Amino acid sequence: MIKFILILLSISCFSNPYPWKEFAPQDDILTPFLSDFDEFQNMPEPEEFYEYIFESKEVLRVQVDWLEGEIYNISHLIKEFSGTEALYKSRSKKPTWGSYLATLKCGDVTYYDSVGTGRSFRILTRGMSFRFPMIYGECNFKLEAEDPELGDMNIVLEQKIWPAHEAKEIPKLDYKTYLLKESFHPNKLIMTIYAEGYKKGEEKQFIAKAKKAINALTNLPFPGVEYFEFRAVFAESNTRLGKAQDLGLPVPQRDSFLGLYHPYWAKDIMTRWYHIVYPTRQLKYRNAIGQVPYDYPLTIIKSSNYWGVGNYKELTAIPSNSRSFNYLLFHELGHYFGLNEEYSGGGRTELEFAYGKKRSWSQNLSFNKSGPLKKSDLKWSSFIDEETPLPTRNTFWNKVRFIYGAYTGGYADSRSFYNAYIPVKAGLCLMNSSAHFCGVCTKGIKDILEFDSGE
Repeated sequence: MIKFILILLSISCFSNPYPWKEFAPQDDILTPFLSDFDEFQNMPEPEEFYEYIFESKEVLRVQVDWLEGEIYNISHLIKEFSGTEALYKSRSKKPTWGSYLATLKCGDVTYYDSVGTGRSFRILTRGMSFRFPMIYGECNFKLEAEDPELGDMNIVLEQKIWPAHEAKEIPKLDYKTYLLKESFHPNKLIMTIYAEGYKKGEEKQFIAKAKKAINALTNLPFPGVEYFEFRAVFAESNTRLGKAQDLGLPVPQRDSFLGLYHPYWAKDIMTRWYHIVYPTRQLKYRNAIGQVPYDYPLTIIKSSNYWGVGNYKELTAIPSNSRSFNYLLFHELGHYFGLNEEYSGGGRTELEFAYGKKRSWSQNLSFNKSGPLKKSDLKWSSFIDEETPLPTRNTFWNKVRFIYGAYTGGYADSRSFYNAYIPVKAGLCLMNSSAHFCGVCTKGIKDILEFDSGE
């Protein structure tokens, strides 16, 4: 017990991202530190804010539905004003992250977008959406998806579309928008914070939690936070999240702003389905967040239970009243920017690749078949000293100062035909149980930010 308490105190900010609540750090450990930097203490209450109308750009959103039997089809073409300067600058570059890559080719113009992580994503969302700068001529849409068993990227859908005639206007919803913290970065990125599960009269509560999130991200800080302009969107929900339970099939649409709930419809593949939330309808979720401009959506849900979700370029959601709010915020945003689990055990992760995936695109996870492990096999090879043995034993860590290598572990309990390696000893990165991201994860997040900003 004494050893456990010492470990908990030594990490002062964040602790284990394990699925067991008792291992997660509580905010009262962090509050004294953050209170010294709380620039939002004197911020006006919501009714004193002026509703902000943000400049936006027209976007074409392509929704692709997934059906059993690995069938993909375009179900909706939506015209919305969710675009930003960064989106317009970055979509002409082909990303190297993501398990689902969409290409939109219109004459001499080609745009790209990618989402998701691995084999569980398609079952949990039952669809995926891609956003491009609006274009009105005839286009060819192509979707490449990770094979759920082998992991190879294959073309699963190719179709001609004509946005000028086929794209429908996004339905208008009732909401309020606020600017909470400006960014003066020349290539700023918009992080929009959405309310979910908050009922009429609870706007102040939501704004207070949004301010808490911004305070933590700004002052701890989150890697690359200088890029972020923080905005908030409040809309009433008729239904709380509530506790995770099986509501039967077909899945009922959640009567809330974003329509999020625990994905019991996939609990046969998700041993931790009660620790995450996902859209009950992809269309409802995307129509809601697409009411306003955003680069990164962050959802705060009125809930006190212990859970959190982050999936690459799809969603990040955390509970408003969890005593591990700050920890969940950082860890789940890490997932949103591509980072995988660095802990072992605790059930399968929703960030699971195909069993036969030979190369993880997550910045902090490498796969390698049995046999000699070379430095060039690791995506963080530039961090590794020549004298570091590969694979790297945990005992080696004790002989030297903080050092990067190839430590066996990570990836929760998810299955792979290959050995999984992480860059640091278990417990020394926030994606496992540390107060901070390791250098590999920090660089991984910043690489995404630089790409998305159009730099």
